[in-house]
Amino acid sequence: MKRRHIMFAVRSPGGVGAMELAKVAQLAAGLDAGVDLFHCMFDRDIARPERVSSESLEEDIKELADRRRRRLEHTAERLRGQGVTVRASVRWDYPVYEGIVR
Repeated sequence: MKRRHIMFAVRSPGGVGAMELAKVAQLAAGLDAGVDLFHCMFDRDIARPERVSSESLEEDIKELADRRRRRLEHTAERLRGQGVTVRASVRWDYPVYEGIVR
């Protein structure tokens, strides 16, 4: 059987509750599926138009994405501890709801 993936979009990388994770783990086990934890982010303070340099913008986005990815990996480890195959990714996009669809 072909391995399936369930995308689970999280609002806050470190704020996924135990009950939510238990439900995702149960669903993944029942479908023999892996889980893609996905966090789409955008921060108006970082993306303000008066930024002097696009390089500093890219650095700030990368730094924020790295911090959030580390938090999301902590959440992923909780699922892995339940035997679920998990990938975690963070993406900068606007609007966030469209970024989730993309």
